[in-house]
Amino acid sequence: MMLLFLTTQCKEKENVLFEMDYRHKISVDPTLSTFRDHCFSFTNQRTNALTNFAAQNTSPTATSIIRPAEARLSSIFEGLNLIFIRDVEIGFYKDNPCDPSDFQLAFYRDNIESTQNGGLDLFPSLLNVHDVLTANEYNIAIKLNFFNSPPEFMDIDLDMTFAVVE
Repeated sequence: MMLLFLTTQCKEKENVLFEMDYRHKISVDPTLSTFRDHCFSFTNQRTNALTNFAAQNTSPTATSIIRPAEARLSSIFEGLNLIFIRDVEIGFYKDNPCDPSDFQLAFYRDNIESTQNGGLDLFPSLLNVHDVLTANEYNIAIKLNFFNSPPEFMDIDLDMTFAVVE
């Protein structure tokens, strides 16, 4: 058991060259049901890959890995929190954001306690999104499941960071 722990700890750390940041905003309606998942999708979003890579004096072909690093959901308005959210999934898709076979999970958080105040930090997946974020455009979906209906109309920001690895 100790040998397994040591071998996993000795894994070579990835060298992050730079990070790519993205932001999306969703509007949540208080009439949304607690009995189903809600899918908010964004199509044809610009990656700005060439600009991001050029700013670092490199090109997309010089790297092969881009990993989800950090993501956070937060209310735009002060005093409103996200305690009504039970589960979150953020992922990329090609044609249908609600089709599980077409959904590549990038960030998630499940079994969120209903007492969670403030913003929600999400967990990154191990997905390599190099092909997605070096293309010109991407499609992304935010899937939410609720404990309770949202208390009022609210705007929620999704801030995501992806690490470009050497």
